[in-house]
Amino acid sequence: MRRHPDTGNSYAVYRRFALLDQEFHDTLARAAGRPLLADAVHRLHAHLHLFRLTSAPGAVGTTIDEHERILDAVVRRNPERAAETMAGHLRSSRVRHRTDTASQETTARPRA
Repeated sequence: MRRHPDTGNSYAVYRRFALLDQEFHDTLARAAGRPLLADAVHRLHAHLHLFRLTSAPGAVGTTIDEHERILDAVVRRNPERAAETMAGHLRSSRVRHRTDTASQETTARPRA
């Protein structure tokens, strides 16, 4: 994840980010030595892709920061911190997605 994707709104930027994001999550799941977790993350690829496509604009930088905190905890061999930062990343991703989805629904509704 030290290879930061560029920022911007082009498909090429999104594609690079999506590939690195997927690689990050796959690598962590395999490194955990938990085959069921690795399999679950692998099976979620299509769902995560849809999630990324509908993520809030500007979320790339925040996501990279969260990934770096997770990676730092793993490199320092601090499993408690790694679990804590991953849980925080998943929570904040969900909040970003819900907030952006809600704003899209409000914008898409016809006005009376």
